[in-house]
Amino acid sequence: YFDDAISDQVLQHAAYRRAGRRVRNSQDGIFQDGGRSLILTPRKDGDGYAAAFDIGLGIT
Repeated sequence: YFDDAISDQVLQHAAYRRAGRRVRNSQDGIFQDGGRSLILTPRKDGDGYAAAFDIGLGIT
């Protein structure tokens, strides 16, 4: 997930414009059920942006 302000900026570019309704994080049921812990903070990287988050796997 991205902060809504970042998504708003990205969705202004022609490559990401789409028909339909924009679902904000506050309206996204999956986001509301734990997605907040997965918000990425992108950083400028060349001509684009990069972001990462760590995950842990419980293998039994």
